[in-house]
Amino acid sequence: MADARELYDGWPSMSPEQKRKAGELLALKIVIREDLIAVDFRYLPTLKDMATSGHSLVSTRAPS
Repeated sequence: MADARELYDGWPSMSPEQKRKAGELLALKIVIREDLIAVDFRYLPTLKDMATSGHSLVSTRAPS
């Protein structure tokens, strides 16, 4: 949940390239038709998995 909040909060300041990469990481398939936009999301780990993996969808750290 914290990663989702971090992505939501940081979205306005992200570059178009960062937004595209985030979308590619999260979406398995996107279908756009005249009357429909459907997004199939990739598997998201459980909170327990995320807590033990140490991985994050988005990093707010500045490059070193």
